[in-house]
Amino acid sequence: MGKEQKGKGQDVAIKCAYTDMVPIGELKPHPKNPNRHPPKQIAVLARLIRRVGMRQPITVSNLSGYIVRGHGRLEACRALKMPAVPVDFQDYADEAEEMADLLADNRIPELAELDLASAWESLDKIAGSFKLEDLGFMKSEFKDVNLQAMLEQPMDAELAEAIAPPKEAEVYQTTVEPSMLPSSDKWGIPDIRLDMIPEDFEVSGIRCNREDEIAPGMMFLWGSNKFPDDCKGGVCAFYVDDFRFADICYDFDEMVKAAEKIKAHNFAAAVSPNLSLWRGMPHALLLYRTYLVRYVSRLWQELGIKVIPDINWADEASYEYCFDGIPKNAPIASIQCRTTNAGTDQAVESKKYFLKGLKTALERLAPKKLLIYGGMTHRKWIEANVDFGATVPVWLDSWKMHGKERD
Repeated sequence: MGKEQKGKGQDVAIKCAYTDMVPIGELKPHPKNPNRHPPKQIAVLARLIRRVGMRQPITVSNLSGYIVRGHGRLEACRALKMPAVPVDFQDYADEAEEMADLLADNRIPELAELDLASAWESLDKIAGSFKLEDLGFMKSEFKDVNLQAMLEQPMDAELAEAIAPPKEAEVYQTTVEPSMLPSSDKWGIPDIRLDMIPEDFEVSGIRCNREDEIAPGMMFLWGSNKFPDDCKGGVCAFYVDDFRFADICYDFDEMVKAAEKIKAHNFAAAVSPNLSLWRGMPHALLLYRTYLVRYVSRLWQELGIKVIPDINWADEASYEYCFDGIPKNAPIASIQCRTTNAGTDQAVESKKYFLKGLKTALERLAPKKLLIYGGMTHRKWIEANVDFGATVPVWLDSWKMHGKERD
C-alpha cells in the first residue's frame, strides 16, 4: 500500500508504503533492542512526523512478532496519540538475521559524517518552515563552524533565532562535575557505599495509579505516573521500560537533575536504576550498563540520597562482573522478577536463568533483606526452588499486575 491517508491522532498523513495499519497497542518492542530513545529524540521525531507525515513504516518480524526497525517512531506516534501506525511485515531466515537488522538499524546511520557547511546551506533553504530542532540538529553541532562568516550571508530571522546561544536562565548548571568514582574491582565499576544504604525499609505497597492513597514507605515507579508533591518517605524505583529513564544513566546532568527530583519529592531512598541485561547482548554492553547503574547509584549517594542496590544479571558469563560494586551483607537490596510467554519453552528457559542468577546473588552478596519486585506473581515456583538462608525475601506486586488474578 502507498496511498496517502490521514491518521486519526493529530491528523498525521501516512505517506509510506506498508503492509497493514496496526493498532499501537498490538505492537511489541523487541526485548533485545539495545538502542535507547531519550525524550528529546522522541520529541524531535514527533514534531517531524506531525509536519511531514509518516514517511517510513515500522518493521515487524514475521519470525518473532517483535519490532525490528522503528522503536523510536513508535514512541513518537504514541506521543502524537495515533491509534494505529503503518507496519511493514518482513521475513527473516533466523534469529541471527533478525538481530543483525535490529542492531544495524540505528548503528549504521551513526557512522555517517555530517558536512556542516553543506547542512547549513540546506537549512537556509528551508528556514521559513523549519527550525534546527525540528530536524534534530543541536546548536552545539555548529560550535566549530565559522558562524560569523555564515551570519554575514542573508538569513531568515527565524533561523537566526534557532542558532542563537541559549539565554542565561536556560543554561542548566551544577556544582557537581563528572569524575571517576571509587572502585575495588578490575573493571572500575563504582562501589556502592554501605553507609548510604538504608538500614531497613518497610515497603507499604506499590503506587499503581494516581487514585492510590499515598502512605509512608510506598514504592513509586519512575515514569509510570506523575509523582505527588510529597511522597511521604517512599522509595523511588525504576522497574519500568528502559526508555522511561535511560537518559538519566547516559547523561551526567540528567543524573543530577534526577537526584534533585528524588529529594524534592521527599523520597527516603531510591532503588538503583534497572537497565535491562538481556541474554544474547554483547558482554561489552552488559558490562557498560552494569557500570552505568553503579555510577548513578554512587553519585546519588554522594549527593545525599540513600540507595537500595538493584541486583541484575544476564547469563552465567555475566556473573563475572554483574554483582561487582554491591557490598556483601547489605541491610537491604532489590531485584525484579519477570518472565515471559507463560507455558512455553522460552518461559522454562527464563525461569532456569532467573533461578541460577538468584542463587548466585544470594551466595555472593547475602543481603539481610531482599525486595522482589513482581515477585507476588512468581512466588510459588521461586520458593519451591530457592533457599534464601538468612536473607528475608519481601514479595512485592508490580504496577502492571496490580489487581489482576494470578495462577
